[in-house]
Amino acid sequence: MDLIKNVPNEDAKPNNQKQIIIWWEKKRLYYNLIMLTTGVPLLILALTKIKAALSPSDTSLIIIYGVFANILYSSGSVLEILIFKNIKSMKITRIGQLLLITGTVISVLINFYAFSQLCIF
Repeated sequence: MDLIKNVPNEDAKPNNQKQIIIWWEKKRLYYNLIMLTTGVPLLILALTKIKAALSPSDTSLIIIYGVFANILYSSGSVLEILIFKNIKSMKITRIGQLLLITGTVISVLINFYAFSQLCIF
């Protein structure tokens, strides 16, 4: 029973920067899976509609897009750390959850927008 009591609550308010980074890194795989499961079907749909195949330059753009999405994902932990360091009196237990959900929704919307533009041209 003592072992269970000593396990930190993952959703509890973080005590330090390291806990914030660890929390975000544990969520990165889920973010990438969401991006993949929305991006791949949209890409297939767009390519089918415009009757085109991926060129090597298209493939490299997709890889760059994925890297850039992960850089933006990392900005979530940086923003949370800045909030943690500068606004200690916040009543929100996990501002990271709000940032993660908001950022993921925006990323998925960007996926829809980017691939809708493929279908226009």
